[in-house]
Amino acid sequence: MNKILIADDENKIRNIIVNIFDNCHVTGVGSWFESIKLLEEGEKFDLIITDIIMPGYKEIAQYDIVDAIRKYEAPVIFISGYDEKALKNLPENMKFVKKPFSMRLIKAYGERLMASSQSQT
Repeated sequence: MNKILIADDENKIRNIIVNIFDNCHVTGVGSWFESIKLLEEGEKFDLIITDIIMPGYKEIAQYDIVDAIRKYEAPVIFISGYDEKALKNLPENMKFVKKPFSMRLIKAYGERLMASSQSQT
């Protein structure tokens, strides 16, 4: 069973995303601090879906967000209500989706990224 980390400070959005991946083990958190703590403790995920602007953003933003999360080797979908120019030219295993977004799009990207990641191992 795939493991997914959903990080978004908006409970409603986080819960909706958690529910679309009902065939996976999903962990939902509400801040960068919580998500980085899980990752630093060695928790492995097959997919990370994370909002960008949420508690802890200013501390993470002083570094390159892509580089900060890339070391955890999981595919990532970044979501934000802001047009993050810094997130253009992402690696193959990362996508950026602007809010508001279609849940079908998030699910399709997530499934594609997880399948691609698993076929490379």
